[in-house]
Amino acid sequence: MLSTIFKVGTLHKLKISLHINVNSAKEPILGINAIYFLCPTEENYNFMTKDVLNNLYDHVYIFFAYETDMGLLERFANDLGSQNKTFSIK
Repeated sequence: MLSTIFKVGTLHKLKISLHINVNSAKEPILGINAIYFLCPTEENYNFMTKDVLNNLYDHVYIFFAYETDMGLLERFANDLGSQNKTFSIK
């Protein structure tokens, strides 16, 4: 979705050096903050939760492409809160 909005050159000018699909396999990148720009779907929620619980990034900024279901957000908050991971969400 990001590639339909920005060209890679524009992302580099914004100091965004890595952009990957949310469902791609990822390794931890310490000292890095992640920005998620997602459609608020069940599948994306699951990928994002897994990434946060696996400590892939120092902090995570989450933006949704459109209005998000409150039930999904509440479940996300509960899942992360139960693992004491809410500190990493901005």
